[in-house]
Amino acid sequence: MDNKIVSEFKRIVGPSYVITNTYKLIPYHIARVARAAGSRPLNRSDMAEVAVRPVTSDEVSEIIQLANKEDIKISVRSGGTSLTGCKPHGGEVILDLGRMDMVRVNKEDGYAEVGPAVTPVELNEALGKHGYWFPVYPTCSDVVAGIGGIISVNTSGNACDPMLGKPGDWVSGLEVVLPTGEII
Repeated sequence: MDNKIVSEFKRIVGPSYVITNTYKLIPYHIARVARAAGSRPLNRSDMAEVAVRPVTSDEVSEIIQLANKEDIKISVRSGGTSLTGCKPHGGEVILDLGRMDMVRVNKEDGYAEVGPAVTPVELNEALGKHGYWFPVYPTCSDVVAGIGGIISVNTSGNACDPMLGKPGDWVSGLEVVLPTGEII
């Protein structure tokens, strides 16, 4: 990837949060969970060259706008389980939302603001201190799956959904960065 583009990513999120080292990029291309089918060998030409780790929606917006301007594809990742997400490919930028892990509980009004990388376990630890509970249980992945991914697929495991409701049933609002970079 062009050094000017990498420098621009570093300006947006800070140099510590732009990964270009091949060895540090390998985990982005390997699922954390075992797959029933065997995996093919990982070739450098198949790998993304850059992972960018924003912490705010404004940073995500700037990254997306730059990627659009430079005609670069993006793969989004938060928890990295790869259960439903896509694996990045060569020429793409990995938008790693793993730093977006804030939880703000508004006990007075009965809601919480949650970043996409927060796991159900982390959310319930924060909510439990205020007498609340997030009743979504993504079997086996509750310690690694991010709320953003869980909401995007709108299931926590088909066995739990009829009993506790789908994750989307517990969402009252979203802040979304559109493919144009616009924040709504």
